[in-house]
Amino acid sequence: MNYIKYTLILMVLLTYSVAANVDTKYNLTSEIATCIASAAHQHSLDPLLLLAVKYVETANRTDTPIRHNKNGTRDIGLMQINTVWEATLHHFGIDYSDLETPCTNIAVGAWILANRIKRKGLWEGIGAYHSNTPHLSQRYQAKVKAVWEELKQLDWTLNSGD
Repeated sequence: MNYIKYTLILMVLLTYSVAANVDTKYNLTSEIATCIASAAHQHSLDPLLLLAVKYVETANRTDTPIRHNKNGTRDIGLMQINTVWEATLHHFGIDYSDLETPCTNIAVGAWILANRIKRKGLWEGIGAYHSNTPHLSQRYQAKVKAVWEELKQLDWTLNSGD
């Protein structure tokens, strides 16, 4: 499958310079690349899809942003995990403060995304990761699709920096 190819690419990405400059545009540190590859593998997701969702959620930030929403909830971290998940995560031994750790945040985001896709299908699941409100879900789907397609079209040729 292609996700295996992209997982391997993400794992070696920062060992080499990449013609597409993915590491700079998407702020893909070695830690984040490893976390994405691991979470994608664990949940049978394309790592480029997971990277696309992370990028749509927080662009090229590497910190743990907290966004306060109009409805009183908060989103935290690179995958912008909403506080509506707090009780569910607590049940699994994950405190909301644990989401400040990038790998934990990415792993939880991958788990949520994989479950949404399993329940609703690919595109509706991707949209439901962000919102169950149809027009917000559709807008989010379009953003993720554009980034994911861009990532799949990039020149993934690895160069040794010579």
